[in-house]
Amino acid sequence: METDPVPFSARPHLCSFLVLGLLYAVAVAVASPASASLFFNFYGASCPTAELIVSNTVRSASSSDPTIPGKLLRLVFHDCFVEGCDASVLLQGNGTERSDPGNRSLGGFQVIDSAKRMLEIFCPGTVSCADVVALAARDAVAITGGPQLQIPTGRRDGRVSAAANVRPNIIDTTFTINEMINIFTAKGLSLEDLVVLSGAHTIGSAHCSAFSDRFQEDSKGKLTLIDTSLDRNYANELMQRCPVDASASLTVVNDPETSSSFDNQYYRNLVAHKGLFQSDSVLLDDRRTRNLVEDFANDQEKFFQSWSQSFLKLTSIGVKTASDNLLFRLPLTKTLGHSIYVKQQQRSIKCRAVTDLSSSTLPSSVDDQSKEEDNKDHLMLVVRRKGDEKERWQTMIGLKSGMDKHFARQWLTDPLNLLSQYQYQYPPLLHWLRSWIFLQASLSLLLLSPFSSMALSLHLSLSHKNFSNPFASFSPATKLPTTIHINSHLLKSIHSKPYYIKKCHAVADAPTAIPPSLDAEDDAHGVLIGPSSEEERRGDGVVVDYNWTEEWYPLYLTKDVPDDAPLGLNVFDKQLVLYKDGQGELRCHEDRCPHRLAKLSEGQLIDGRLECLYHGWQFEGEGKCVKIPQLPANAKIPQSACVKTYEVKESQGVVWVWMSLKTPPNFEKVPWFENFARPGFQDTSTIHELPYDHSILLENLMDPAHIPISHDRTDWTAKREDAQALRFEVTERTHRGFAGRWGKEKDKKLLSFLRFQAPCVLSNDIEFADEKGVTQYFTGLFLCRPTGQGKSMIIVRFGATKRPQMAKVIPKWYFHQNACKIFEQDMGFLSSQNEVLMKEKVPTKELYINLKSSDTWVAEYRKWMDKVGHGMPYYFGHNTISLPEVPAVVEHAPAGLVAGVSASSPAKGGIGTMHAPNVNNRYFRHVIHCRGCTSVVKNFQAWKNALSAISVALTALAILASGRQWKTFLLVSASLCLAGVYACSTAIAMNTTNFIRTHRRLSGRYKKVSLYQFSIHDLKAPIKLSQLMGKDAFL
Repeated sequence: METDPVPFSARPHLCSFLVLGLLYAVAVAVASPASASLFFNFYGASCPTAELIVSNTVRSASSSDPTIPGKLLRLVFHDCFVEGCDASVLLQGNGTERSDPGNRSLGGFQVIDSAKRMLEIFCPGTVSCADVVALAARDAVAITGGPQLQIPTGRRDGRVSAAANVRPNIIDTTFTINEMINIFTAKGLSLEDLVVLSGAHTIGSAHCSAFSDRFQEDSKGKLTLIDTSLDRNYANELMQRCPVDASASLTVVNDPETSSSFDNQYYRNLVAHKGLFQSDSVLLDDRRTRNLVEDFANDQEKFFQSWSQSFLKLTSIGVKTASDNLLFRLPLTKTLGHSIYVKQQQRSIKCRAVTDLSSSTLPSSVDDQSKEEDNKDHLMLVVRRKGDEKERWQTMIGLKSGMDKHFARQWLTDPLNLLSQYQYQYPPLLHWLRSWIFLQASLSLLLLSPFSSMALSLHLSLSHKNFSNPFASFSPATKLPTTIHINSHLLKSIHSKPYYIKKCHAVADAPTAIPPSLDAEDDAHGVLIGPSSEEERRGDGVVVDYNWTEEWYPLYLTKDVPDDAPLGLNVFDKQLVLYKDGQGELRCHEDRCPHRLAKLSEGQLIDGRLECLYHGWQFEGEGKCVKIPQLPANAKIPQSACVKTYEVKESQGVVWVWMSLKTPPNFEKVPWFENFARPGFQDTSTIHELPYDHSILLENLMDPAHIPISHDRTDWTAKREDAQALRFEVTERTHRGFAGRWGKEKDKKLLSFLRFQAPCVLSNDIEFADEKGVTQYFTGLFLCRPTGQGKSMIIVRFGATKRPQMAKVIPKWYFHQNACKIFEQDMGFLSSQNEVLMKEKVPTKELYINLKSSDTWVAEYRKWMDKVGHGMPYYFGHNTISLPEVPAVVEHAPAGLVAGVSASSPAKGGIGTMHAPNVNNRYFRHVIHCRGCTSVVKNFQAWKNALSAISVALTALAILASGRQWKTFLLVSASLCLAGVYACSTAIAMNTTNFIRTHRRLSGRYKKVSLYQFSIHDLKAPIKLSQLMGKDAFL
């Protein structure tokens, strides 16, 4: 029987080590990211100093930049409120949350990045970016004097980061109390949470544009206060700090009293009417939140206690846990569409001979580099312990060509001493770093167990010019160009054995060959449009800064704006109301009464003021409410009872609107058309509402190849037999659009010049010499406003310096109806195309077969959408898409479309016996928007009624007349009146009847469907509405 030479109890140290190892293993298992939920001290075993690293990083950054705490606190709000607390706001790239204009002013990213890099040194792949963001915000509050609290950790990083999800989930500074309550409720937060978390505004700063809605620029170019709920002295101070010509980057502190302290001063400011934002002031104005504001203003301790509870709820919104199994590693990846992808260039390591390395020498080959190697960005020293059984390279040290040997040798032989030399760069963290390394080294030497295999990964950013300070990048404000990667194996063996060394370069592998497209066999003759650049072939699209609100959109023809009624219009589903005030000046507001959200376009004009017909509230041109009939005598009108006002500009007969409420209008962006300013230039202009997306409309207008087929014989220029290959020459591509010439392939000279200009302007110009040799100019101008999902409005303007004689004889209304016919001929195709795009949800390159000889402009437009689409509410590009964030709202009776028609029109106000407005019908699509055609319909209707009455009277007289001559005269006169009635009926039908192609299988009686004659009971069989009006199924 064998006996143990030494009793177990006689080995306490070994027993302790085994127990320690077991406990360590259990702790790692428990605190690993595989945990199913959040809990406190989540990283207690896997990364015990994680929270200390984050705290020290935030503290150091804040000491050098006092604005950091406010930025970090705002960052966690913008992260958690969109996709949940998952760090999706950190992702960079086209279409990500960070690219949205609402997140453009976010800051604190470098602090998060620095903390994450330090965590990757000691706990690689352990601590999520989502936890870093939450912890950094918590520490930002504590550092500025706020409550110190513990929060649970264990969040995983999200997989989705879409710019389209930002706007519907983030609180805007102009929101009403109800709008804020709706968003907070959707996140599982209460009314009290809203008031408490708004207290974050006690630190931080804001750009002047964030509160510019509380002021208005007067005729002298100076700001005036329009929000009377704001303290006037404070308002004057703000106007001095943020003048009209202030820089867009200028900021103002949120709290004018204690801007760098987290306290309850924010609520005291609200009580004193010094809230910076409108969304702050409403907390005091509303009775539901007023008591809480006053309580927190009087009791800071109560605010701190409530903050601790609400902050825990905030940082728990929509968290992902281990089941989501995603952890961001640096650098953060870009996104394509809605899915995260990582795009890395494959690299191979090319090494030289192996050399002995002792603690005192470094091979001279480090400096002996060939001329070719001098051009390499990185030189790596790869070392391995002698005696290792496996051919495993434990340490890789990245060096830059020309780095001195002293640093490389010191890192290999005495890393602790090297760290101590740079403590002054990051005192708190480096002091802890040194202690931690000693602890791990001691533990590794004692245990001699698998737990000792702890690796150290260190990302060092080294300047190209200065290698004496390898830790410079740990300062959050530092941004250096070259990144070098250092890995160190177990510290216990760093001094124990000599090393082998290799000198290596990282060399990019040859790129993988891109397989030919699926159409390669079909495109043997090169007729299809392919990638225009190598970047496009690889799928690397160029993206430019773009914000759809910072553009001018064509609203209406100036001549057609009603003088006596408001007009309801849309831009990207933003509802607007346009009208003329008492001085005849154009005004534009949000089409929503602040009282109960009724459409102001359904109202009326009284003495130049816009009145809501629901309760009679009246608004002046600047958006201020000037009358509330239900208000008690001598009561003050609430300052919040005002409407948002948009800047409008009339230019060359068109009304344009600037859609941004935060950015001052850029009048240099207002489109100007040279030909329309030429002497003698005359135009015919029409306006049409259409049931498909504006991008499809623009595609259709850029497509000259369809004209001979789809519009055969509609006018004398379109003939089916003229369909042929076309030639295109792109002469200009910019982030604002593109331009080029086009014509028939056989033409020696391309006469037509097409230009697309952001956001929605298309022009086609032709210069030609007449019979006298005088240069004449022609322009076809198309202004395509995106009214909303599946809807658009176009202003068509055809003009020339020399008009054909026929154009002078034929009335304009006839040209207008011919234009309607042209749109109706394409309506079925384009509506179905819109439907397919929405169903397929893929970029157009996956669906279209674009020919070089017909579709060049279409491809150019979709590729332009790839560049700027991230700044739009939704788009379909050539390579990328972004779907609408919410489904389209169906307006069953969009009365705002017809509110501008005169009172005698049957479509004004109540619909009465008429059918509900339908933009697929010619009358509602064009006539109600055109003063000329509205007048024509009214006049023809009056003549029809008069001639009908006269014909009846003449017929009655003929019956009573005794003489044959009189009977004949009266009957002939009655017949002529009936002919006039028929002519008037035909003219009315031209303005109220859609074009139906003759090959459609409809009975002869219904080949034309009149607004007045059409009845669903008259149909022989169910048909598609697209056959009648363009879209969707009918019956």
